[in-house]
Amino acid sequence: MRFALNQFTVGDLPFGEFVKLAKRCDIQDVEISELKLAVGPPEAAEQMQLLADNGISVSAVVPRIHALFPDTLNPGIRDLESRLNSFHASIDFFSRMLPGASVPLLTITGAAPQVNLREAYKYAVQAYRDLARHAADVGVRVMFEPLGPVLMNTDTFVCTLYRAMDLIETVDHDVFGLALDSWHVWDEPDLAKRIVAAGDRIFGVHISDFPRDEPRGFADRLVPGDGRIDFRRFFGAVEAAGFSGPLALEIFSSTEYPDSLWRADPYEVVVKGRDAIERFWRERHRLV
Repeated sequence: MRFALNQFTVGDLPFGEFVKLAKRCDIQDVEISELKLAVGPPEAAEQMQLLADNGISVSAVVPRIHALFPDTLNPGIRDLESRLNSFHASIDFFSRMLPGASVPLLTITGAAPQVNLREAYKYAVQAYRDLARHAADVGVRVMFEPLGPVLMNTDTFVCTLYRAMDLIETVDHDVFGLALDSWHVWDEPDLAKRIVAAGDRIFGVHISDFPRDEPRGFADRLVPGDGRIDFRRFFGAVEAAGFSGPLALEIFSSTEYPDSLWRADPYEVVVKGRDAIERFWRERHRLV
């Protein structure tokens, strides 16, 4: 089992401090949010070099604009061509920064304009084929993440693993695959069977727990073991699917909550999360 730390887990921690934290926790793999890098390419390249100088690999990237349509992280840019061009620029930047790594860049749909799912889906298929071709040409990948129903009509119009796999199969490109997030899919019917069926289309796995008394918003996530998800079975399905990449701790929180994990000591959150993931992995249900 490999462990990765997603940058969102530590809130607004400055990039240099994030690198120090990763070193302190002996973490070899991280997932980068481009929004947390400097805007200027030379400065961003220096930050990426800082990771390499510290022996830290980048296992996945969330591009600066990662949704085809407006979403919560980038609601203001409404021109679809500008959004797509930004994603293309991210593909080029990270292919230069991480040559030969075949790093996956995460994407979501965003909200369907006027809730016109038919036209939004048609556009998504075309856009993802375009992005996949570009990614393949420069040696990176694109992974699509279905989001839970709490984000329907604000950040996505694909809310189930089943529909996500349908989209991935329709796009039909080797470098276009799945980002599997426990918080979003945990309560789907026949989840283990669906994860196993996804097989080598799984490009990344995100881990956080779902509150027992329902979330207060999309950023109300917990350290594994503090919520409702059966991670022993979840990890058994991930193993049976053949996934061999890192399991990434990705915990969104909100400082509006008095018990927010973004208010806590980031070192303690990361260590607790890693220990929980390692424990549940050891105790995983063997499905094959």
